[in-house]
Amino acid sequence: PAATSPGVRSILPTRDPSMLHPHRLLLALLLFLPGLPGIAAREVGAAGLTYVEAYAGGPYDDPDLYNPHGLAISPDGRHLYVARYDDSISLFSREPATGRLTFINWATTAHGGEAPGGSYAVTVSPDGANVYTVALNNVLTVFRRDPATGYLTSLQAEYGQGGPVRGLTGAQSVVVSPDGTSVYVASNDASSVAVFGRDTRTGLVTFIEMLRDGIGGSDGLGGAKGVAISPDGAYVYVAAAVDNAVGVFRRLPGTGELTFLEMLQNGVQGVEGIGGARFVSVTPDGADVLVAGGTDDAIAVFHRNPDLGTLTFVEAHHDGADGVNGLNGSRGIATSPDGTQVYVVGSVDASLVVFDRDATTGALTFVERQRNGVAGVA
Repeated sequence: PAATSPGVRSILPTRDPSMLHPHRLLLALLLFLPGLPGIAAREVGAAGLTYVEAYAGGPYDDPDLYNPHGLAISPDGRHLYVARYDDSISLFSREPATGRLTFINWATTAHGGEAPGGSYAVTVSPDGANVYTVALNNVLTVFRRDPATGYLTSLQAEYGQGGPVRGLTGAQSVVVSPDGTSVYVASNDASSVAVFGRDTRTGLVTFIEMLRDGIGGSDGLGGAKGVAISPDGAYVYVAAAVDNAVGVFRRLPGTGELTFLEMLQNGVQGVEGIGGARFVSVTPDGADVLVAGGTDDAIAVFHRNPDLGTLTFVEAHHDGADGVNGLNGSRGIATSPDGTQVYVVGSVDASLVVFDRDATTGALTFVERQRNGVAGVA
């Protein structure tokens, strides 16, 4: 399927060069709209998905959308930013009521005439003032965002090779802490997390430290692909594909520095479903951590201790087991703001899988699979 169809890439940034499509890719909008006329009620789950539309990019020089990877929505819900593999970010206006998109503009991630080489992930700061993107060849780029128009102005580029900045080689994902004072980058090739301080007035960043797998007591960073922060800003979680693990780190307020706490590894002490871990997400209530196991074709659920930040394995759902379908090549996860639904991308299946979530136990119940080319979905 990866060789013959565009597939579905991710909900949030991921990397797998074998999945890059050289031509036309689609950015699909799938909205959960319960109770629409003509839509049958579902026995499981109150919020199944109803397909709305696909926004299609064209050839390499298409100014709207080419080879999209990471997605980020502004806190006000008015704009969508798409990291493109041609060293650009596409800007769309978003209609909050329907989710429909209108292309507005694009910005290059090159800074000072030097192209970063493969923009892969993008995020918006909690205050909506800045946009941050990372590229596979070791660059973190900072933009100022106009909250009214969504337009971006390039401010800064930090290169993580041959200088004081380290830990950006093969950068995969980027997040900003809830208090806006720190930026974290997970890098696959460096097996590391780079920590930056953020000036909340200007949005500019300053390199603080790099934590690398197997050095200084850090673990759970081998092939780091995803990074997430708890809603209270106290803990950082990393999905590591080579280690088949999730690493847990305590975050120091103020500086944002990290201290390794523990690593939960596939096949150890009952943990399963995180082989080739590609993505990690903390639920909005902070109660659970969800990990996509790309080679296990699974999603794993961990309960989170809010005081210690430590994790306890709850369950894993595997593609083709117990009625679950669509998780082949799982690589992206999103949880609805109310915490009642979880959405997972299956890149090989070219699908989006819906689960109901029990907010008390964290357990997931399979609801449906939306698949490319089936029932009008594109």
